[in-house]
Order: sequence, then structure tokens, then C-alpha cells
Amino acid sequence: MSEAFPSRARRPAWAWPRALLWGLGLVLVALVGKTSSAAPPGGYWLSAELEGSAGQQVQAAAEMSGDAERIFEGDAGAALPGQPVARVADVREALAWVAHWAFDGFLGEPEDGASLREAVAPHVGGSLPERFGVELRALVVTGATESDGLRDIAWPVDQAQVLPPDLPWRPAALIPDQAPIFAAPSPTLPRAAERHGLAHRSGGLFILGRVDRCSESEGRRRCLRWLQIVARDGDR
Repeated sequence: MSEAFPSRARRPAWAWPRALLWGLGLVLVALVGKTSSAAPPGGYWLSAELEGSAGQQVQAAAEMSGDAERIFEGDAGAALPGQPVARVADVREALAWVAHWAFDGFLGEPEDGASLREAVAPHVGGSLPERFGVELRALVVTGATESDGLRDIAWPVDQAQVLPPDLPWRPAALIPDQAPIFAAPSPTLPRAAERHGLAHRSGGLFILGRVDRCSESEGRRRCLRWLQIVARDGDR
């Protein structure tokens, strides 16, 4: 049985060749969700794929649960990808959780309409690296059943339907089947092996904001625009 999402006006969609906060644009592939579907009475499991010691991951997951229902050892959380975090009732709560932990900042759009905008690139994973010594690889949303099992989520084609009303993300779509994403130049970067990834057209894509990186050469200024994004790839 598929989930039913209420209709909602589609927000402007951008098509672009890829970026990630780590990415051709600023980008993290901070990622969401399990392709899926079934009646939503059971809500949604939240988990995080983290890099760090087991103790650090447990502490980080406890912090990431916030006011949501915690998942304890022995629950269905043991079957979830990554470190079990919590359980929420509504898909919009799940996306709000993703929004909270994806980055330590939200760029948005410049209020003055400036065509060139330089700013500090938000760090992937928010305060997790500094406070717990872990790096975020992905945020995961998995469907839950009333009996504490797992179910598939039917993500709607109109991605705006799953966004909280106060979350100013712009749903977007890739033109190619997949596109590379890289880490934007920043004082703090993931380790080399984690500074790139792929975004997939079959998943979801949201644009959060933009930032420019410029250099001077032979008296000319050249700039590259990076986009801050959250991309969904299957469960992640």
C-alpha cells in the first residue's frame, strides 16, 4: 500500500550539473531516505552513517535524537543502516531532522540580489565533528511499521510535499542520470577520500543556497559558483 502525501504547490526547480557541500556547488550529499512505501501509521526510523569510534557514534546519535523517541538496543533499530537515532511520526519531521544535522549553516540567497556572493562554506554534519569527533557520511530515513518493523517509503515525485512548511529548500532535478559532487573550498574539509560523491536523478535533490569562490589571475578575477545541496540516493 502506498503512502498518500497531500498535494502542495511545487516550488521553483533548478536543473544543474551537480554540486555538493562537498560538491560542485557547495555540497554535501547529506542524504535522505529509503525508497519506499506503505501506510504510515508506524512513522519513520532515523539513523546516521557516521565515521568515528563506537563510543563517539553512540554519543553523537544520542545528541541527534533531540526530543524524538529514542531507539534503544534490542529494538528494530538494530536492523537500520548506520547508527540508530530516533523515531518520528511524520515525514516532515524526518526532513526537519535532516535539515538540522546536514550542515552547520544555511546559506540561502543573498538579500541584496548580488550576483557575486562570498561566504564561509557550512560544514557537513553541523557540530558533530567538533563535539563528538565523528564525520557524517549520510542521514537515513527508513519507514517503520506499527509492529516496529521496516517498510518501504514511496517518495513523491513532487518533492515539495515532504518539506516542512518553514523549510526554504528548493526542490531541483538533475538533467543527466548522475552527476559528480565535490567539497567546496573551505577552512574545514572532509578527508580527501570523502570530498566527492555522486548525485542521482532517480533520487531527490534540494538546493539550500550558493556561495562563490574567486581567484585573481593576470589581472582578471575568475569565480566558480558552488551550490549547497542535500541529495537523496535510495535510503540515504
